[in-house]
Amino acid sequence: MLNVLPVPRLLVVVALAATACSPVRDDDTEQPGTPQPWTATPAPTPTPTPTPTPDPLHPDWPALIADLMTFWASSNLDEASGGYFTGVGRTGQVTSRDKWTRCVSREVYGFTKAFQVTGDIEWLDHARLGVDWLLHKALDTAHGGFFQRLDETGQTVVSDERDMFDLAYAMTGLAAFFEVTHDPGVEEVLTSTYDLLDARAWDRDWGGYYKSLTTDMSGVLDDGKDFNALVDPATAFLFTLYAATAQYGDDASRASAYKERLRQTGFMIASHLIDPDGTGWIGENFTREWVYDPEGGQFGDQTICGHNLKAVWTLVRLHLITGESVFLQKAESLLDFVVGTCRDKERGGIYDMVDRATSALVYGEQKAWWQQEQGMLATQLFSAVSSTSYYDRISLETRSFYLEWFPDAVYGEVFATVEGDGSLEDPTKGNEWKSAYHSVETAYFSFLYDAFLESMTPVTLYYYFDTVDHDRAVRLAPVALPYGAFAVQDPVLLDGEPLSLQTPSQVVVPAGGSGRLEVVYLPAEE
Repeated sequence: MLNVLPVPRLLVVVALAATACSPVRDDDTEQPGTPQPWTATPAPTPTPTPTPTPDPLHPDWPALIADLMTFWASSNLDEASGGYFTGVGRTGQVTSRDKWTRCVSREVYGFTKAFQVTGDIEWLDHARLGVDWLLHKALDTAHGGFFQRLDETGQTVVSDERDMFDLAYAMTGLAAFFEVTHDPGVEEVLTSTYDLLDARAWDRDWGGYYKSLTTDMSGVLDDGKDFNALVDPATAFLFTLYAATAQYGDDASRASAYKERLRQTGFMIASHLIDPDGTGWIGENFTREWVYDPEGGQFGDQTICGHNLKAVWTLVRLHLITGESVFLQKAESLLDFVVGTCRDKERGGIYDMVDRATSALVYGEQKAWWQQEQGMLATQLFSAVSSTSYYDRISLETRSFYLEWFPDAVYGEVFATVEGDGSLEDPTKGNEWKSAYHSVETAYFSFLYDAFLESMTPVTLYYYFDTVDHDRAVRLAPVALPYGAFAVQDPVLLDGEPLSLQTPSQVVVPAGGSGRLEVVYLPAEE
């Protein structure tokens, strides 16, 4: 059962205080029978209604997303050649004019989410700049898949492989953009790329995606398995595609394929990734047959705290959409183990990397921005599903550390890494590993989880549709939670005009219909 928290006590106190502070009329103190000279009775001075003290742990998440993307919009957009530059320093200065496909795609995600939570069309225009670059320059139209890196003008930088990590994140921005626009050209690329990966990169004998394919996508270059090749396709695009295409009560065939791949991923995580050798930690690298292979990858016998927590978050999300109880059981046992080492119990926050054999921290007390997200969201969702308040406290302490030390109050966006006490270690804003994705994803999921699982408040999100010559059935599901976790207010508004739902979670935009769709999501009653 989802754990629904009561209305915060502060709001109740404020309401009572406002009731108790009603103004007193001046003539209430006059003595009866005493002549009084006539004067105009001044209007009573209203007593200001106290406003709730802003809660630093529950900020205005949509405004925060807009602030984050304002940094990117003012720094690395390439209006001349399309897309966005990858290298960005602390102040927003461009430090490298190459464009990594995965980073452009992740920034598309950020601009798309900024539109989705604010309704400001300008954010979607910025997203289109990246989408057009992905479709017309980064997409390999000859072989399928995407080039890894291009220069400023769109010439490819030679690579002899198609890494699954890159292929997965090339889909991230496109999936988010499809969710809010149902653009048919984007949908075609997403489905054809998924089908190609299904045919060439998914191991039908042992399960899981291979690490990498050859440049022409015709064969397997590295048939090993690792965390990124298994988990990132789910979190980068599959959850989004499933939520955007599933139909109420009866999945369409395409959504069924996404759901089945997600379910298979869950079983691979539960049966292979977690504790392959008795240390308790996940393994980062494996042979094709899922034999733990510490020498076959870049980490050796080490593991990233954020990967362990991401495995937890992924398993809980998979439990919610598949109903598989083993996913929740595995998530709980892994979470119980991981927080003992990866959590900073005194100051909050999540440490970086550990030695699997000794559980010793590899990089001291360093903390990376994206790993705070995994700690915050994994513990928040697990707490809601399991009604375990202990993990809700961990989520809030991690959130507190993240919001205090990672956002750059001077120039915007968030820092890459800080020390254990929050002191700045790496001010980088953009490189081949860091873009707008994780900072925006943190705020987006915190926004929805806070609303649907805790404060029980409505959420307004926006979509936008260009004109097409056929009806479009649009699934309205902003996050992969089970049916009943939230409801869609009927009707929705298409350019201000009411449009009735066809099912509790679907609207049909008629042929020729276009414009901005405004949708109010209502949290489920307890």
